Amino acid sequence: MSYDYSNSGIINKIATEINGSENITRRSISLKQFEVYMDRMETYVKEYLRTFYNEADVATLPIITSINLCRRIVKQEASIYKCGPDRTFLNVTDQQRIVLEQVYKDMNIDAMLQKSNEYYKLQSQNNIQIIPYNKELKIRVLMNHHFDVVPKSDNPDIADAYVISGFDKTFTIPTVDRESDGYDETIADPEDYKPGVKRHVLWSDLYNFIFDENGNVLGGATPNPIGILPFVDISPAKDFEFFIRQGSSVTDFTIQYNAALTDMSQIIRMQGFAQAYMIAEESSLPTSIKVGPMIAIKMPVKPDSTVRPEFGFAQPNADIAGSTAYLESLLALFLSSRGLDPKSISTTGDGTRYTSGMERLLSMIEKFEATRSDFNVYEYAEKNIFKIVKAYLNTYAGSNVLKYKISALSDDAEIVVTYKEPEMIETEMDKIAEIEKKLDLGLISKLEAIMEDRDIPKEEAVKIKAEIDKDTEMPALLTPIMTPRDQKAPIAGG
Repeated sequence: MSYDYSNSGIINKIATEINGSENITRRSISLKQFEVYMDRMETYVKEYLRTFYNEADVATLPIITSINLCRRIVKQEASIYKCGPDRTFLNVTDQQRIVLEQVYKDMNIDAMLQKSNEYYKLQSQNNIQIIPYNKELKIRVLMNHHFDVVPKSDNPDIADAYVISGFDKTFTIPTVDRESDGYDETIADPEDYKPGVKRHVLWSDLYNFIFDENGNVLGGATPNPIGILPFVDISPAKDFEFFIRQGSSVTDFTIQYNAALTDMSQIIRMQGFAQAYMIAEESSLPTSIKVGPMIAIKMPVKPDSTVRPEFGFAQPNADIAGSTAYLESLLALFLSSRGLDPKSISTTGDGTRYTSGMERLLSMIEKFEATRSDFNVYEYAEKNIFKIVKAYLNTYAGSNVLKYKISALSDDAEIVVTYKEPEMIETEMDKIAEIEKKLDLGLISKLEAIMEDRDIPKEEAVKIKAEIDKDTEMPALLTPIMTPRDQKAPIAGG
């Protein structure tokens, strides 16, 4: 059942609820995930450190925010579109196929779906919007802080309407104003998002219009020209609610890991230097001390004093090796919990090296398996994208809204997407070693080895084998023939 969005009471209610505390919390979590992913995590690392340091101590800590495990892990897991899939359009004419291929090229489909895949691995959900722009169809990838939805009353898993609007970042990132002077300027600046905070764009199957923060529809409710929502929800199975409520393990671990690195940096800084100390009677202690190779410290002793003056350096005893081992163990356990090879990220700075094509294949399959469960999600998404593209092309056929000249697509026109899986990568040395092993075991002849190595028919292999045999016999023919007289010649010096 759908709502009547021409009813001003419904729009006023939506406008009020957008800025409700529950909705702000939801959007804040999404924004936090995105900020960490984009290397802007200092605020959140400090926030976490305040749970076991006081404010004054946090101000003196060497905050580490340059190690972004979140981005590294997400990009490794999001591998579906790193190699673009093959798309086949069915039940279309040759001319329609050419236009559809141009439409998908204009949408930059693989790059945008790769971004979507990354956001999906980051927060388990995102949405794709398809809109006309500059007479072409374009894709926007929306994260959960970019929009709100009105769910269907009889199925809350599905959106009845989308509301696109900006989100006031100062709700969750107090430090955002450090980069801002508070004014939205004509040139690009950090306040560019702010006008969108007070303007909301609603899309339903029937309507598409703008309303302000007070629920006033600007320009009146206008019809949705294509008759369907131009959005595709990228998400796994739901539990009777539209937004996926899933833990933020990748971003949370990244924050905790950087906090642990900060802790270790503080330990190294505080205990990495030997600490000078002096033991003497109070009356003989100097008020200030300078230490250096060309400086002598004078410590006078009273004749009746029982205190033996002493000056030295206390050596630090921080367990740096133990702390490093703890961090490595923490990282390995987390990666294993994500189904990834712990060697994919190294704390030693060493990259992964593959000794053979088989080892490389196994590594690729490990990464591939991490996304195999996502295939159905994106196959379904690709079908819905095509459905929206078809609606736009059929709606605006013969108009100047879009540049594409195409006849109406039939109802049975569809798309089939074939994703690329890792293939066996065999090096030349792998191939030679395998052939040599077969020869040693007597499984193949020398002729068959040549055929396998060069991938040639038997007739060519026979000629090559004859040439090889001839070359190997040449040294024997060049060896001087010893005569009986030569054999009886006296040894030199005899």
